[in-house]
Amino acid sequence: MLENRREKIRIKLLEGMNENEHYHRDIELLFVIRGNIKIDLSGEILYLYEGQFFIFNSMQKHIIETLEESNVMRVYIEYELVRDIIGDDNFLFENHYKFENASYIAVKSAINELLYYYVEANSSKVDFAYLSHCYNILEKLTLFLNQDNSSLNHIENNNRTHEIKNYIELNYNQPISLQSLADYLFLSPTYLSKYFKKEFGLNFKQYITNYRLDKAYQEVIYTKKSLANIAFEVGFPNKQSFLKAFEETYGKNPKEFRDKRTSIEQGVETFFDDKDKEIIENYLKNEESKQNKQLIINCSASKVDKLDVLSQIMINIGEAESLLNSRLQKQLLLMMQEFGVKNVRIWNIFTQGMLVTNVDGELIYNFSKINAVFDFLVEHNFFPHIELGERNKIISKRIGETIKIDIGKNNPSSQALSKLLNVFLKHVVKRYGLSTIEKWRFELCIGDSNFKNNYLIEDYIECFSMIHKVCKNYSDKILLGGPGYSEYYHVDEKIWKLWKNKDTKPDFISLCSYNYIVDKNNTELGNTIRDKNRKRVFEDVVALKAVLEKFDMETIPIWVTEWNLTISDRNFINDSCFKGCYILENVFMNDVSVLSYHYLSDLNSEYYDSGNFIFGGLGLIANENIIKPSGYAYSFLNQLYDYCLAKGDDYIVTTDLNDNYAIICHNKQEFSDLYYATDEDKLDISEIPSYFEDTDKTLNIVISDISTGVYKIKTRSISPNKGNLINIWKQLSFYQDLSQNDIEFIRINSAPDLNIVNVESVNNKVSLVRELQANEFILIRMKRL
Repeated sequence: MLENRREKIRIKLLEGMNENEHYHRDIELLFVIRGNIKIDLSGEILYLYEGQFFIFNSMQKHIIETLEESNVMRVYIEYELVRDIIGDDNFLFENHYKFENASYIAVKSAINELLYYYVEANSSKVDFAYLSHCYNILEKLTLFLNQDNSSLNHIENNNRTHEIKNYIELNYNQPISLQSLADYLFLSPTYLSKYFKKEFGLNFKQYITNYRLDKAYQEVIYTKKSLANIAFEVGFPNKQSFLKAFEETYGKNPKEFRDKRTSIEQGVETFFDDKDKEIIENYLKNEESKQNKQLIINCSASKVDKLDVLSQIMINIGEAESLLNSRLQKQLLLMMQEFGVKNVRIWNIFTQGMLVTNVDGELIYNFSKINAVFDFLVEHNFFPHIELGERNKIISKRIGETIKIDIGKNNPSSQALSKLLNVFLKHVVKRYGLSTIEKWRFELCIGDSNFKNNYLIEDYIECFSMIHKVCKNYSDKILLGGPGYSEYYHVDEKIWKLWKNKDTKPDFISLCSYNYIVDKNNTELGNTIRDKNRKRVFEDVVALKAVLEKFDMETIPIWVTEWNLTISDRNFINDSCFKGCYILENVFMNDVSVLSYHYLSDLNSEYYDSGNFIFGGLGLIANENIIKPSGYAYSFLNQLYDYCLAKGDDYIVTTDLNDNYAIICHNKQEFSDLYYATDEDKLDISEIPSYFEDTDKTLNIVISDISTGVYKIKTRSISPNKGNLINIWKQLSFYQDLSQNDIEFIRINSAPDLNIVNVESVNNKVSLVRELQANEFILIRMKRL
């Protein structure tokens, strides 16, 4: 009957799933339409993102938790249906899958077909078409069946297991017990209990209860027998115990299930509600946009706004001591020349490596190394942004696995730090002049300091006030900010409550942002996951603005003094073309006063395991002074003009008001599911394209109201075919012992591609059309001849 078939595969769209540990006889599939969820399989943690699914086997314990706003499609598949189709009691779906393999894509396509049917038919009625799509999903799911039953851990195919199952099948409606089963098998109850738990994943009582409930469920749904008779027929001692067990397992009592069934038979059953339609349509639009991208830019040269992109850009350099390294100094000069960046952020100026030491609570210092660092910066017109707290030097492979390098920290008290800063400022004012020091910025961060815990926030505010007084005693133009806010440091609103009532407020609020989500129920940094949200920095800024507004501090500017996609210094994505697109998108998207990339050079993360010229470091410049694609993103930004015609997340159009135009566009791809399923330090450099979607983009640019004439169009591009540092090394078979000639070959070929054509304006318009490859970014400069 059609009614019976409806119940064999049941579908519902749910919002905000949070379920304690449970299990059920039926097979369950979860498919994320929006957001992401966390799954706990008896301690094994898995995260599902939009467009991903997971299969729960019969009687498999699991916990489900929503980490952010999510919509999840739940599919229940009757256990007996699968068993009857495949003809095997011992079936098991594979839970360890590869997101990009053919079986996974086949199931996802079948699910999408059902969703398209719902949207296009504009009907959620359960009909034959719906059932056809459901059975299509089930057919594709059989690709995930484990074919090697001998390898199963908890349902081993042996004689004893079959004997147990046969005994329960024949006697479940009788008052059987672990003792009676043990007697039947000539085993001790203690041994049998352990064996049962190991092989079935449940104890005997749990298994027999669920077996009986599964039989009872069919009777409740499809017959009109009294509940007391059903309880007796499936082996429960009385009606009360049956009702209690049924509600604990299914969440409703049997009468509610039966009443629902009656209403379905009298009316028209639906598998989605009307409110679900918009959510599903948005998901399908996202799926379609991945297949067909177009970027259409229409702008007028007569409508411009002042652009000040470069003034907001700052780059993190690292420990002050590293600036004594001539190799890093060369890279800073290369940065100045190619990127035009003058604002540099450094830290750890008062460590033992910089000849500042703590002896019996008394700070002893020799400023000779500090002089060498700041002499270099001042001589070459850099403006230092100095983080005053002490930071650990850490090389991160991935979340939870780091290499710590001792830099000789002093951990000075607030009084000692303010005293030392006073001596330092007095020294540098005398050495370089007050007008120079007034262009410097200072920051006191709460994250990697003695003020990390919430109960020490008062100490941080006190220390900040003391340092603030020292700085302002020299000049009100010297800026001091903090606290380097980040959700990873778990600073609650207490800090803003205290600061609100202080006279010594920061000149800027500093923020750190990386693409990770913290598990709110487990606040250890190691319990974070990579975030798919491409607007992480932007949304962190918006969220912080809302907090500041709540405490009447919204007029204080927010400076993002540290940001990146990842913290990993061994992630080859850092060496890819994608990273250039990622940087451009974040610069276009964010309008904060300062945006400071972390960081300039791969030299900062050199270690015993970093012998190659690229090794997944966070830097914009690799060893041998080779500019990465990420570095060329800053080089392109340096060639923009001062006035903006149009801007979006993936483009910007600028002019100098003298018939010169500069345009940057990118085709940043989203990560594939395979990327999130692979540890950051385990990415295969030879297979980098597989970690991204692969969608070309058609770029159409029309600039109107421009002067009549011929324009020279000069286009520079970094793409998978040109300027792709990883591909260039791949051409050399990833050979490690490179000669100087090899290095020079890499340097030349990692530069952007160049194309020059002349285009004549028509009706005071210039139209440009170009195809952008996946993760390609381009700079177009137009000059009227």
